[in-house]
Amino acid sequence: MIQIRNDAGQFLQLSAGQGITVEQASGWLSDDNLPGAFSYPITAPLNEHNERFLSYSWRPGHISPQMELPVNVNLAGMLYRRCTFSYRIRDAKIDGYLKIDGGEAFSKLKEKRLGEVLPAGIPMAGYPGQLKARLRQIAAMAPGSFPFTFFPVYNELMIEPEFGADKLPGFTRSSYINNWDRYDFVVDSAGKTGNLISPQFYLAWIVEQVLLAAGYRMQGDFFSRPEIRRLVVLNLTAMSVKTGFSSLFPDYVYPRYHVPDMTVSDFLKAVKTRFGLVFGFNSTEKTCTIRCFSDVWRERPDRDWRSFQKPDYGIEEASGSGYTIEEYLDPEDELYKVPDGKGGLTLSQPGTYVSGDGANRITMPVGTANITYLVTPYNQAAKWIVPVVRQPGNILDPAYQASARYVTDGQRKNSCGLRLLSYMGMQKDSAGSLYPLATSAVRDGTQAQISSFSPALSGRFGGWHGGLALYYYFLSNTRKVTADMLLPAQELAALKLHKPVMLWFDRQPGQFLPAKITAEAPGPSGLLKVRGEFQTVPAAISLGTESFPDPVWVEWTETRTQASRSQSGVVFVERRITITVKCWKERQRITPAAVQSLPLRVRKKVDYVVGSSQPDVETIQTYYGTGTQTVLENNTLADRLQSGSMLAGLQFYTTTYQLEPGDDYNII
Repeated sequence: MIQIRNDAGQFLQLSAGQGITVEQASGWLSDDNLPGAFSYPITAPLNEHNERFLSYSWRPGHISPQMELPVNVNLAGMLYRRCTFSYRIRDAKIDGYLKIDGGEAFSKLKEKRLGEVLPAGIPMAGYPGQLKARLRQIAAMAPGSFPFTFFPVYNELMIEPEFGADKLPGFTRSSYINNWDRYDFVVDSAGKTGNLISPQFYLAWIVEQVLLAAGYRMQGDFFSRPEIRRLVVLNLTAMSVKTGFSSLFPDYVYPRYHVPDMTVSDFLKAVKTRFGLVFGFNSTEKTCTIRCFSDVWRERPDRDWRSFQKPDYGIEEASGSGYTIEEYLDPEDELYKVPDGKGGLTLSQPGTYVSGDGANRITMPVGTANITYLVTPYNQAAKWIVPVVRQPGNILDPAYQASARYVTDGQRKNSCGLRLLSYMGMQKDSAGSLYPLATSAVRDGTQAQISSFSPALSGRFGGWHGGLALYYYFLSNTRKVTADMLLPAQELAALKLHKPVMLWFDRQPGQFLPAKITAEAPGPSGLLKVRGEFQTVPAAISLGTESFPDPVWVEWTETRTQASRSQSGVVFVERRITITVKCWKERQRITPAAVQSLPLRVRKKVDYVVGSSQPDVETIQTYYGTGTQTVLENNTLADRLQSGSMLAGLQFYTTTYQLEPGDDYNII
């Protein structure tokens, strides 16, 4: 028996012989779409009974025309799903289909921009005029317990270099967003400006709000993990900070300006790809269970369908085709660029991670930001770890409307890709003072390890070794199994696509992941005719595990030599640099440590003199240390200093090198 009932309890009279076929898909094998569930076409006569079922809302003159409505679908006398019936009228008939689970949710969201589905504005709360205290209070909250947080980000290009006190009285340039002065954030006040404040939204909160916009509650263990709840989406748009009389009114944060400008569909697909996730929707309960493959494949089966199977089955060979995963590099961040030889910059080569033969190339749609180890602004004897970017931002504060970065007509002028950082809360700098720390690594300012999870792909704690390598091994080696079944309606209704199912083939039991389930009603003896496609969970023995040596301590030494030169009668000075690194097993430099191809991240900055035709260049480069001591640069030209008049065609500049934090070493 098939029944489709509306909220008034009225049922749809189906055409003679009309059955229902529903299809549910999990999407384990596809990163580029968001699978849902739906029915095959359903036809019904447009009679008086069915007009009442539709509440006449299809008529052109209806005050509120609707071409879909919520329904309950009963199969074999059991509630299968509460879902949406979408239809059109053609040739005096109703042609429709059911949007089920993810098919219902994604249809409401997929074409919308991410900022559209988030709350319009969030009050900062706290007392008016006490912004600094509220910023500090939010930063000190447990990560993930508020929609957003604040922490310092080093970005010299946040506001254009030409902007100064002539355009905004009291302006003093700061290299930081959300600058911190040991005890408080630094904010604008009357007569003192230049301190931009930018809220950083938690990833879990954004995903939760997206699902709520579709009418679904988020559940599952993935976003309950403390390390995942710490993840924030990097934001380079500064909020409006009220001063003077306007400080008597509450401060609001408007999420649409502080998240990447992308569609909801692209956002969810990016998150799914980055972590190897499956979204399990249930349109009856209005829930979305989000699970990670690295958790699911180990679980015991949730359903045992062995007794419902027919004898025949099919099995296919694994694709055997591997993957090459490229890191995402934000094309707007100059730290990911290198000189192109023509006076400009070009995007550098991303890091890659290979599974199997690497035949399928995928660019990860989610990235992170570099981090740097700098002297703090408040204590020259202390250093801190902070995120570092080099790209233009946006400003919402009307006080900065003379800036090219000011947002007009609600449109941000500069984009920022989807990049994640871990917010670790209040942590120590190298001298022991607390500050709000966000990082793409796992250490605090004292270089003590405080986490075993990194939002980067690289390193022992990064995403590749944290689960993605296993996921792509599964994609290459899983085999598709098909099985026909006669299934009770309650079993189909209870199926969870994010959990394994117990089946058997040739009397050998095993657990399999549901890929696609197609069910037809009515079937014989009140059962549903089901064709199931399942994926085997391959043994991961051949994947192996990569061993990582203990982190070493790296000592950085620079030696510069200087010589005067002349060209066409113009005298100038050239300085050359030799950079040597030594590796030790401990900070005290007692026992040398031998390393092999140790990646060392170095930030190189070339500053050209005022009037030069060359722009300043700042990049992150990777060197490799081998043995206990390695020379990274040997007598390399680093500086050309003007000593007399300018010489046409000759550029004057200084070069600085700085060792940045890395996955497998600490800095002495």
